[in-house]
Amino acid sequence: MKIIGPIIEYASLSRFLLVLTKLTRAGIPLIDALTISGDIVDNVVLKNKLENIINAINQGQNLTYALTKENLLNNIALQMIAAGEEAGNLDEMLKNASDYYKNQFDVLVDGLGDAIEPIMMGFISGMVLLLALGIFMPMWDMAKAAKS
Repeated sequence: MKIIGPIIEYASLSRFLLVLTKLTRAGIPLIDALTISGDIVDNVVLKNKLENIINAINQGQNLTYALTKENLLNNIALQMIAAGEEAGNLDEMLKNASDYYKNQFDVLVDGLGDAIEPIMMGFISGMVLLLALGIFMPMWDMAKAAKS
């Protein structure tokens, strides 16, 4: 079951899209905003995809096409960004896409916590059992020795 990979991916994409949103809202040109946003990304695979996206936009492609070509975002986020590009409201749709990835991240982290909880309860119960046996076993041995 893949858990850690999607968590890292969703966190990286959410952070990237949030920075891109802030930069486009500030009026920074898209190419510059993508370059700056790419600088905050730690994931090497994501950085390479962003470089390809920047190159595609420099060659005249629109953002949605470049994102689709690099398979960076899922269809829901791509449709949001495409709608934002067509309506001239890209910054708002980038924010919505960032929120979408943040929500996906939160769902995965909450699910991970729910999955770990029973395991931790079992581990703690085992430790308490060992502690109790460590206390009572010598007492029982002493009681047996006193009887004989």
